[in-house]
Amino acid sequence: ISKGKRAAPPKAEKLVDHHLDVAMKAVAKFSGHPLILVGKSMGS
Repeated sequence: ISKGKRAAPPKAEKLVDHHLDVAMKAVAKFSGHPLILVGKSMGS
């Protein structure tokens, strides 16, 4: 657990761009394999 100050998460657009970049790199590295995404709801 981080002991740093709490802060708001990055804006959705920044998160989407980051996750898309990671997914595209995985697809390039493991071509021919399916890309499976999972997630966890943090509630609202």
